[in-house]
Amino acid sequence: NSLVHLLFSDSFSNAMNYQLTVNGVKDLAGNSIVNGLCSFIYFAPYVPRQYDVLIDEIMADPSPPVGLPNLEWIELKNTTTHAIHLQGWRIGNESVLSGPMPDFILLPDSLLIVCSSAASTAMSLLGPTISVTSFPSLDNVSGQLILKNAQNEIIHSLSYSDSWYQNPLKKQGGWTLEMIDIHNPCSGGSNWKASSDMSGGTPGKKNAVEAVNADKWAPKLLRAYAIDSLQLVLVFDEPLDSTKAAIKENYGIDAGIGIPSYVAAVAPIFDRVMLRLGSPLARNKLYTVSVASVTDCVGNT
Repeated sequence: NSLVHLLFSDSFSNAMNYQLTVNGVKDLAGNSIVNGLCSFIYFAPYVPRQYDVLIDEIMADPSPPVGLPNLEWIELKNTTTHAIHLQGWRIGNESVLSGPMPDFILLPDSLLIVCSSAASTAMSLLGPTISVTSFPSLDNVSGQLILKNAQNEIIHSLSYSDSWYQNPLKKQGGWTLEMIDIHNPCSGGSNWKASSDMSGGTPGKKNAVEAVNADKWAPKLLRAYAIDSLQLVLVFDEPLDSTKAAIKENYGIDAGIGIPSYVAAVAPIFDRVMLRLGSPLARNKLYTVSVASVTDCVGNT
């Protein structure tokens, strides 16, 4: 009976210092408090955005082992200055989405190993580890990985291949793929390489290949193709900022077609954009599509 809950009609403002005053409340002996004061600050829970947590290391082909357990796993990195609650988050590939992650707080600038329950005992000896049910199988040669939050929003996604190792011997197995620069999360193979750590990887530790590898190049439109007379797909050389990619005024088609009626970046990689046209394309006619003001995920236009 020493705990009281107060419910207010108005919401607290974020990061504001408040003072609470209490008068007239008595204890069981009848002693009354006069001008009881205390201060508090309300901080709104941080809502993670895309790329706040990254898949920064992948053990897709652990055999033959170099120095790490013969187990598949991924590593997550919190790139923000905020603690992020991972409960309900999931990891998946093209066909499988894992069970929800347990109640875990990923601290700022910290790392976490995610694996199957069968691998968790061995991996927990190497660093902070959580296990998920239905952990996706990682293809040795190529595959897709998707990290989603509890609201089913994509936080990070990538399509890796064994060319990312940049080493013909290490891609044979036992070595991890490591992200080089966490501030450049969308450049694909140019920002990944095989670990240089003698154990074959750095689970729970700073990536051995970590370095500045800034993305200074704007996305390129590689090709366009029509699905039918009213739908067009544009293919880019890297993932785009999905919000700017969805602005229909950023696109135009000649020969009287003009601005599309609807545009959406195609999940989960966002390197493709679907255009729905207001007027149908003519059969066997060559068209030109133009794109402007679309950026990649680090802001190159």
